[in-house]
Amino acid sequence: MSLTQKRVTTVRFTTRFSDFAALAALYREAGLGERDAALTQVAFAASEFKVFALVQGQVVGAGRAVGPGLEAAMICDLAVLPHWQGRRIGSTLLLWLKQRLARHQRILLYPEPGRESFYHRHGFRPSGHAMVAQGAEAPP
Repeated sequence: MSLTQKRVTTVRFTTRFSDFAALAALYREAGLGERDAALTQVAFAASEFKVFALVQGQVVGAGRAVGPGLEAAMICDLAVLPHWQGRRIGSTLLLWLKQRLARHQRILLYPEPGRESFYHRHGFRPSGHAMVAQGAEAPP
């Protein structure tokens, strides 16, 4: 490739994606921990809003949100593969979710440590009022 040529990569955003093993791998590679593909599928099926970023059919980013009422909604599992970060993919995913959650009084999320500045740039502020209880027992 010469200096005058530039490789153009098209990122396609969609609400449909069905390779949950690839999605679980995305979360692992993005530092969100091990995910079981079947449980990831259940989580996305139960989410009111979901969005995926694909390059040549391969998932490079994803996010989902739940918000059954009007008071509060929660953005979950927003991640972009490390080598695709810095290309506004995460920002596009987050904006898409925020637009669909605009009717809610509050939009909540729990950022991974070290990612707070990304969310701060997109209008999120620390609340300090959240409390968390452990759900189902973690498998041994």
